[in-house]
Amino acid sequence: MPTPAAELPDLLWPQALVRPTAPPKLVYLDLNHWIYLSQAASGSVNGERYRPALDACRHARAAGTAVFVLAGVHYMEMTKIKDPAQRGRLTEVMEELSGFVTLLDRQIVIRLEIESVLDDRLGPWVEPYPTATLLGRGFGHAFGMKGGFTLRHKANGRDASDLARARLGKAVFDDLMMKADLFAERGMLRDPADVDLPQLKEFGYREVEALKVNRRRAEQENEQHQRHHGTKWGAGQKLGDVVMAREAIVELIGPLLEGLLRRGIDDIKVLFADKAAARDVVRAMPVSYVSALLKTEQHRNASKVWSPNDIFDIDGMSLAVPYCEIVVTEKHRWHDLHIAKVESRTDTVILRSLSELPGHLNI
Repeated sequence: MPTPAAELPDLLWPQALVRPTAPPKLVYLDLNHWIYLSQAASGSVNGERYRPALDACRHARAAGTAVFVLAGVHYMEMTKIKDPAQRGRLTEVMEELSGFVTLLDRQIVIRLEIESVLDDRLGPWVEPYPTATLLGRGFGHAFGMKGGFTLRHKANGRDASDLARARLGKAVFDDLMMKADLFAERGMLRDPADVDLPQLKEFGYREVEALKVNRRRAEQENEQHQRHHGTKWGAGQKLGDVVMAREAIVELIGPLLEGLLRRGIDDIKVLFADKAAARDVVRAMPVSYVSALLKTEQHRNASKVWSPNDIFDIDGMSLAVPYCEIVVTEKHRWHDLHIAKVESRTDTVILRSLSELPGHLNI
């Protein structure tokens, strides 16, 4: 069973992460619920039951009471949808409701959370970590990339924006760049059509690297799953200890060591003196806490076979649940989070169906 809330350490929210104040509320929908909204928007028979939710979302966005956010996992999951027409419909409703507003890259948020843990355990560092904003626009923000579109001169590869702006005029140039930016944002969601892939691969197109990474991560979880069951780790609270240990080693060890070295410390034992201390580090970090909890509950199911979809789901939930006001997810994820009383710990409304969403948008 999940650890009682009374036994959990306080969550340490990263001071270097600039978060918007509510209202508006940040609303995160997993991909399935975006699909349901696209069905409603297209007028399909299957989407009729989601029409009230779509109308409520449109009203909330227009009224400024809600911001519907995308995350990196949405972009990656879209590449698995085989039907280009479906990707197109999804892109349209995502653009309409989100305006391509995105949550910051999950790995950057984890890095900022680690700094908060180090400051809490070791005292504030004299050189504060650079700040970052939770919300941004576009896939660049969602994947931790900086900068925007520039025009490159063929001869030297330098930025030719000023020259183009002078020749075309500011209004024409700005309109051109806005259209180029919009084209790129839509294209990142729609992705290449299947019929175009053979030719694109000849020109060097490669499968999204993150998809390959998530396949490897799913394989690693399946290997760990086999080790769990049939051993003393297969039941009870010890399973959670094993999962949290792996979370620390696999997800956190690199940035933790980097943060320690910035402080002139090369011994991880200052944080992981014993099992209890290591547990508290993971549980104090909002993203890692939700990630480890969901992984633990999934590992309890002895017959479960991990897939890349599970990795996408958990990555998305672990970022959205701590940092959004409303999250709509799948029923089994809702169950795991609800049983652990995550809603009260993160002050998040977690829903299991779109039919529940309208009642929470304008309050």
